[in-house]
Amino acid sequence: MKKRIIAVIVILAVLVALFFIGTGFQKRMDVVLVDYSVSEDGTEITLDVGIPTSIGYIRGFKDNGSGVKPHYLTFFSTFGGINSPIGAEHSFQLELTSDDTEIYFNRPEGGYELILVKDEETEYCSDCSRQKHVYDQACALYEYSKNVKESIYRFKYYNKQEYAGIYAKQMADRCGRMIRMWSPDVIIPVPIHISKYKERGFNQAGLIAQALGRAMQIPVDEEYLVRIVKTQPMKELSNRERIKNLQNAFQVRGKVVRYRKVLIVDDIYTTGATFDACAAVLKDAGVSQVYGISLCVGDGF
Repeated sequence: MKKRIIAVIVILAVLVALFFIGTGFQKRMDVVLVDYSVSEDGTEITLDVGIPTSIGYIRGFKDNGSGVKPHYLTFFSTFGGINSPIGAEHSFQLELTSDDTEIYFNRPEGGYELILVKDEETEYCSDCSRQKHVYDQACALYEYSKNVKESIYRFKYYNKQEYAGIYAKQMADRCGRMIRMWSPDVIIPVPIHISKYKERGFNQAGLIAQALGRAMQIPVDEEYLVRIVKTQPMKELSNRERIKNLQNAFQVRGKVVRYRKVLIVDDIYTTGATFDACAAVLKDAGVSQVYGISLCVGDGF
């Protein structure tokens, strides 16, 4: 009888061990780039990554490009189950050579998504490689997936204002280190036109900004930057049309330079036109540096 009990315990221990170890080899297909930095000598890049949901952690990656250009990175879950923090990491180093050009992240069905591109002089994210922006740096919490799209829709059009606190907490958790590095004097939400405010009853970016300000202990100013033009909906516009649509749309109240560094908050980043329009007005008013954070990155990024 005692031998049987021991045998059962051993079998259970083996099964638990196999489960614990096996989960650590599950591929994460939803990893997003939060930030990156390249060493001064250009031989190493540090990737700060995250998961666009509150479930799951990353323990490491494998370079399926065999360490040569381009880099095809596959990320793996932590050991111990989908939400186990054991061995979790968010910052990874990748060796670079002088002719490295592209870094890809793994996606479902064996595919890869281009995340970073390097030109002849420096490194840019996929959006920044196509155009120069007025704002200094920006980051996003999620990719614009179906689930995120539905969540934002409920937030904006079904009065789910409580979502703002959830979004802001995840911004603070996943992007807080970058925000602290930027060290903004104030958080300013992208303003909506007064007619839109009367129709909806709230500014979704303002709710996120207020919650993020509380989480990060950074002041929030919703009065300094205002939208004075009722612009067209941006969803179906090209990048050039977006830029034209936002011309002279924003204005700073007063002529006194209140802030040196500003963090702009918006719900969706598509081409960066809104961040650029806000940054241009703020810098014309004397702000030195303008950063941006959005809830998600849309298709134009």
